[in-house]
Amino acid sequence: MALGFELPPNHQAVYSLDKMDTTIGQVTMTLNKKGQKIIYTSSTEPKGFIALVLSDSVEESSILEWPESLNAPRLLSYQLFKNKKYKKNQRIKLDWHDNQSVSISATYKNQSHALQHTGNLWGRQTMQLPLISELLTGNNSDLFNYTVVDKGTLSEYQYQRLGNATIKIEKKSYATVKFKISRNGSNRYTYIWFAPEYNYLPVYIEQRKNNEVNVSMSLKTYQPSITYD
Repeated sequence: MALGFELPPNHQAVYSLDKMDTTIGQVTMTLNKKGQKIIYTSSTEPKGFIALVLSDSVEESSILEWPESLNAPRLLSYQLFKNKKYKKNQRIKLDWHDNQSVSISATYKNQSHALQHTGNLWGRQTMQLPLISELLTGNNSDLFNYTVVDKGTLSEYQYQRLGNATIKIEKKSYATVKFKISRNGSNRYTYIWFAPEYNYLPVYIEQRKNNEVNVSMSLKTYQPSITYD
């Protein structure tokens, strides 16, 4: 880290979830730090015509701790719950033995997984937080690598800086820093536009597979500095 870890302020952000130029859902993300505990939640609700044929919601939650003895937050648990596609539900619990060593118990598709890891570790929901910290603290590197636990496995993700970019969402233009996120051995990748005016919160996310856009998310509303119950 350039100047230590910096967490963005508490906030709630609402995104439009789109596929093939059609809105299919709304995603609400909330980051809430109280004392040494950080709770990060995400709720996806189907919208428009898709809600009539696929009334499936998705709930995600991550709990992290950040005691004064640690230089950065560490993940304690992650849960993903799908209303209908329940076989893809996830539960991950992390038992830290010291500042670096962790035992992981994970459940995915009704199968249990036991993993061991040494070093920093993030989840699929929280993997943007260390990069946002790097940007907030002025790290101008072009490449960042993070280890992520997801679906019962450990994977390495690479964030590649593509440069500054102005993006227009509806009638508002945002000055952003654009990154490409990829995982070794996967044909999926993601472009994210981080906006300095919102503490480098993503204002637009585009997920691609085989060079074709799969889904995208665009920021609709942002409320900072609120403590949520």
